[in-house]
Parts: sequence; C-alpha cells; structure tokens
Amino acid sequence: MVKSMGNYILIWFFLVSIVPLNCEPDHLQSWKNFWSISDSAFRKLGNYFDNQLTPLIKSESISSSCQGSLLKFIDGIKNFDIDSVRMFDSWGKLPSGLLFGSWSDLGSFDQCVSLENSQYCLLTGSMPLPSKRQHEGLFIPLDKSSFNLTDPLSVHLYPYAHYFHNVNLTFGVCAPRECSPQEMTLIAKSLIHSYGLQMKVNVDLCQHRAKSGNQILFREYVALIIISTVIALNIFGTIYSTHPFLGHFNFPLNWSKLLSTTNNQPNRSYPFIECFKFFAMIYLILTHVGWAFNHNSFHSIFKIQSMYKGILGYSLLPSYMGSEVYFLMTGLELMTFFLSFKGKFTFSSAISFLLIRWARFVTLIGFYISLYILVFSDHVRDLVGGPFWSHLYSATSIPGTCGERWYSHVLLYSHLMANPDNWNLCMMPDWFLQVDFILAFMFLLVLWPLRMSHKRLSISVAMFFIFSGSVILGLVIYYKSASPTWLPYNYVNQQLAVYLAYVHSQPYTHMSPYFIGVLLAFVLQSKDPIIKRKIHLRFMWLLWFIFNTIIFGYEFYINFNIGTMSSTVSIIYASFSRILWSFLFAWPIYCLHYGFVPDGLYRFTCSGFFKPMARINLTVLFMNEIIIRMRNATQIYIADPTFFNTFISIGTPVIVFTYALSFIVSSMVDGPSISLVKSYLKKDGKYDEYLKKPNVNLNNNLISSTQLEKESSKKD
Repeated sequence: MVKSMGNYILIWFFLVSIVPLNCEPDHLQSWKNFWSISDSAFRKLGNYFDNQLTPLIKSESISSSCQGSLLKFIDGIKNFDIDSVRMFDSWGKLPSGLLFGSWSDLGSFDQCVSLENSQYCLLTGSMPLPSKRQHEGLFIPLDKSSFNLTDPLSVHLYPYAHYFHNVNLTFGVCAPRECSPQEMTLIAKSLIHSYGLQMKVNVDLCQHRAKSGNQILFREYVALIIISTVIALNIFGTIYSTHPFLGHFNFPLNWSKLLSTTNNQPNRSYPFIECFKFFAMIYLILTHVGWAFNHNSFHSIFKIQSMYKGILGYSLLPSYMGSEVYFLMTGLELMTFFLSFKGKFTFSSAISFLLIRWARFVTLIGFYISLYILVFSDHVRDLVGGPFWSHLYSATSIPGTCGERWYSHVLLYSHLMANPDNWNLCMMPDWFLQVDFILAFMFLLVLWPLRMSHKRLSISVAMFFIFSGSVILGLVIYYKSASPTWLPYNYVNQQLAVYLAYVHSQPYTHMSPYFIGVLLAFVLQSKDPIIKRKIHLRFMWLLWFIFNTIIFGYEFYINFNIGTMSSTVSIIYASFSRILWSFLFAWPIYCLHYGFVPDGLYRFTCSGFFKPMARINLTVLFMNEIIIRMRNATQIYIADPTFFNTFISIGTPVIVFTYALSFIVSSMVDGPSISLVKSYLKKDGKYDEYLKKPNVNLNNNLISSTQLEKESSKKD
C-alpha cells in the first residue's frame, strides 16, 4: 500500500512540476523542482521501509547476504541511488478495479531483469477460504453457511470469493539476487500478518538474466544437432533433388505435395473425411485456446463467467471428446482398406504394420522433443521470456524433463504409466499416438478373423471391444474416484490430474470410438445402404438430435453447477457418452457416403481446401501446445478477458501461427519421413517416377496399409 501511494505521489508531483504556469515556463527550474520533490519523497519512503522492514529483515531466518542486500536497497532508496530506485520502480502496484477482479500488476519486468544484481519474482496472495471441496471451479461458489458475512464488501465479493482457490493477487517484485524466494516469502508474510491479515502469501517464479550467458547443456547440444540435421537435409535435398536418399528431403516438392488439393487416391471411399478431420482439429485448438490461458494474466476476471456463458462456451463443453473423432476415423479407414485387401497378411505382415506405424510417429516425436528442449531453454528465456515463464501453463520444467524422459515418449509409453501425483512428462499431445499404437495392436485381433474368412467373428470381436471399453472405463472411474468428465470450467487440481492419468490418456477410454469406426467400415462396405427408407432416416436423425441433447445437456448441467448428479448416473454417462459422441459423427458419414444429403453439402465436405489442412493435423497437435505455452511464457502485460480480445486478439494469432508453422514442419519432417517409409517398402527401383508423382498419399492412417498391398502383390 505504501509503495503504491509513493508511486501515485511521485506521478502527481511530476505532473504538477511540468505544468506550464505561464506562456514561457522555465523548463530547467521545473526539472529541478521535480528532482527535489522526488528526492524528498524517496527519503520518506526509505525511512518508512527502514522502520517497517528492517526489524523483519534482521530476523534469524534471513541469511546475512540477503540481509545485507536488502539493507543496501533501503539505504539506496533513501539516498536516491538510481539502481535502487529503478528496482523499486519495477514493482507492481495495487491495480484499479480490484472489486471487479483486477488482481494482477506485473510491474516492469524488462526494467527489473536489466539491472545487474536484481531478480524478478511474482508475489502472490490470497484470502483464506474454507477447506477445498472435491470440485472447485468458476461456477461453484462457496457454501453460504461457510461464508455468512453480511458486510457490504463481503456480500459483493461472495459470488467470486471462491476464485481465490485458483487465482491470486499477483504482483511483480524486483529484489536483490542474494535473497531466496523462501526468504522473501517469510518477509512478506511477516509484513502482511503485522496488519492482521492472515493471507496466504508466496514469492516464487523468480528469474534473472545470467551475467555471462547460460551454459549450453548436453541435451541442448543433442537437440541442436537434430534440428540442424533436419534443416541441412532439407537444404541439400532441395539442391540434390535426384539423390536416392536426399531427394526425399526436397522441400519444394514436399511442400507442393502437402498443399495439393487433389485426391491422393481418385477412387477413395470417403473423399469427405478430411472435412471431419479439419473441423475436429479446429474444435480441439479452440478448446486449448480457451482452457490453457492463465487466469492470473487477465484483469477484470469477474467477466470470465459471463464470457463462458455464451454460445462459444456452451459449444466447447464436450470438446474433450474431440479426439474421439480421430480414433473413429482411424478405425474406419484401416478396416475399409483391409476389407478390400486381396493380398496375404501373415504374422510378419502384422509386425511390419506395427513397426511402420511406430516409425511414422517416432520421427515427429523426436523432432518435437528437440524443439521443446531448445524453445523452452534458458537461452530463449533470456531473449523473450516474461513473468510467467516458469508457470504451470508455460515452460515449467519441460527442457529438463525432455532431456531425462525422452525415451519414454519415443517408445510410446510415457502416458500409459502416468502418475497423477508426479506427471514427469516432456509433452502432452503424444498421449494420442500412444493410445493409437495400443489400439493398432487390438485392431489386429479384429483383423485376424477377417483374414481367415470369419467376417462375423471379426464383427463380434469389434463389438466386444466397444462394450468392454465402456465397462472398463466405468470401473476405473468408480475405483479410482476419478471425475466422470473433464469438467473444463473447474480449477486445475488433483481431481483433474487423476482424470488425465487414469481416464483421458488411457487406451480403454478410446476403444469404443475406434472400434465403432471399424464397425462403420463393415456397414459402409455394402453398395446398397442398410438404412434407406425415409422414415428410418428420420428416426436416425431424431436419435442424432437426442444424443446431442444428452451430451450437451449433461455437460451444461454439471459444468455450470445447475445441480448435483448422482454418482451412478455420472458413471453411466462417462461409460457410454463416447459411444453417443461417435454416433454424432458416424451417422453424417453414413449419410454422406450414400448421398442422403444435399449435393451442395456433399461438394462442400469434399472441397480441396480440407485436404492439405487435414494432412498437417498431427503436426498441429504438437505445435499448438508450443505456441500456447510460449504465448503464456512471454506475456508481459495483463489482458482483458472479453470475447473479442481472447479469441480475436489472442486466439486468432495462436491459431494462425500454429497452422503456419505446422505447414513448414510437416514439409520438413512429416513429408520426408512418409516418403522414406514408402520408398523402403516399395523396393521396385523406380524411385524417380515414384517421387515425381503429384498425388502421393500423405494420409496418416493409410501409409502402411497401402504399401502392404503393393508388397503383397509382389509376393503373389
């Protein structure tokens, strides 16, 4: 408070001193007056610090080096030492709009870290609240019985008091480097408690700029070598485009393949499927934009509730199931291929199928691990980092974890062994690939009876997996006491960690959509539609509407705290909601396939625009996390949580940069890796002819299966 008053007094006297009192003011005298007033104000401020802080600083719990640096800082304030004044000037102050949720002032981050012996930290404080309940979120206010105050201030703040479970009063603090965060926390607590406020206070996320630069670590050398190698291969591949190996890295050619709007396979069964993939990814990206922003980086946070209570907020409620669309598509495409596959499929073919699928993923994972290590390194932090660089939603411990745990991501098992008490993960998006790989194993169990001419058995196994996936999911939720859904408007807590570890990132959760896609392939195999009478079509659309209502109704009811839902109902919903969600996409696919939609809609879904956009979906999934984390890590201003600012000024650039960089990375990494896998399988000596084909298929699911057919035909 004193610091804030000192700043306001300083600004006031500055303005008074420079206001012209006549037509020809004496500017030199005005600057002298400004100095005199400033010097006097800081002497008084230094004396106040001396009286209030010196006894706390001289505590036995404060190290001698910290004591000396703080006493030197106070003495510098008294004597107007410019570095001490600049350090004080870098502090955040009490912001306007406190009663409307403006609880953060980051101060001057750049000024603080530019000082030689200073460090920038975030001081956070929150009012004490009743013990946390199992669920805490934006729309779950405190029980009135535990907050039965009647004064005007408490009555006004009651609808938002529960925010303190997740959002803090946050201020930038510029302090001497000799003081540890623990020592500054102790001093801040003692000062706050001396006023009778039992606030929770913490000083953390401290950072400074290394005087002689940061040491290049071994993991950074390795990551730099990998990234540099990829870039060099693309340069030489472009120059020596006819070389048998380097030619796969011909960047202009891979770029043209990526941007091609023609069908890679003229006789494809589902030319509209890229439309579904594109919109599913956009749905996920919008969700990440809405969920992954740090609320401490906004002012007027009381407006967040009203922002989410709009059409966009409603539509994003079940978006945690957006990934199920891809599992549905994967099962559909793979089984569609094998239903028309005429070659032999032996045990060695199955092993090849899995190895090729792993090879397809591992190159991209390895590249992004290297990118994470470099982008979130201390070197980049010192160049572009902001106050929240080490925040949970920013860089946190990504480089170190990637350096230590890279092999668990490359071998596709890191998320399968996730512990909600200690994630220890390098990156999050690859959970999708790990689940996909496990489901590919299970897919072979469905495929094997089909290859033995036991089609009904194959269908029965797929149906068993659909049912068993739902049952296992319900049992896990029950025995692990996990949340039945993501609950996006709840705060990040242990409950979410349990859900992510035991539900969201596990294969059994996604078995039902995957094998519904497999069953859909059997249904669409028939030239004559199974369902074609108008009355039956209308009934199916009625079911589609009912399932939509169930999903959005439940999510609305739970997330906006309309009431409580029994645990039995919640577990049943969690177990079977993904089956309902899969139907919401499977039925439109059925209608598009058999022409039960207007011609204009069919032409739109088959538009060439969706083809290049869908080809980069895997890259987008990884790049989006980097862009959002970097946005949070480099932010040095407090944003306004309005729809326009959040989704236009912030969200749109995030999406644009995500897709733009994904096109580049896909052409440099994805395209060459796919081309190399195909070339390895081709083995027919016609490399030049193959490489120059403009319609080389880049579909993620059919890379291995298409080549299996060619390989098998050669053996025959």
